[in-house]
Amino acid sequence: MVISKDFIVRSAILADVPELVPLFAAYRTFYQLTSDAAQLKAYLSARLSAEDSQIFVVQVGEQLVGFTQLYPAWCSLALERYYTLYDLYVTESYRRRGLAARLMAAATDWAGQQGADRLELATGVDNRDAQALYRAMGWQRDCAFLHFSLPLNS
Repeated sequence: MVISKDFIVRSAILADVPELVPLFAAYRTFYQLTSDAAQLKAYLSARLSAEDSQIFVVQVGEQLVGFTQLYPAWCSLALERYYTLYDLYVTESYRRRGLAARLMAAATDWAGQQGADRLELATGVDNRDAQALYRAMGWQRDCAFLHFSLPLNS
């Protein structure tokens, strides 16, 4: 947990889900996806209940204003666990205050405590603000591997 006089970064709990839903919907809107609140609530509740992802939230006063979510994975080449930082979102009115960096730092610290080999993430090629943040935090662009995706539910 990171606490300052202005904000708290902490692990999300089930009681946070109702307040997380609109943040998650706004995050999905950025990627031009529609959202059903009940579906998002079920998804987030399932992730937290099953402990198959780690969600960190940033709280200003009593309000959640951002989150990041990590998923575990395994690397057969390194023979190690790693985490994919899949979601990162801060409410527009709270951006440019270092909160995304604080969320990422909490995720990095936590993954290190779990013994992870590394963190990975992907972002849109046109998401230049995010790319600048990642580079400033020491993330390196993967130039050794091309990543592909095969949609199965088209």
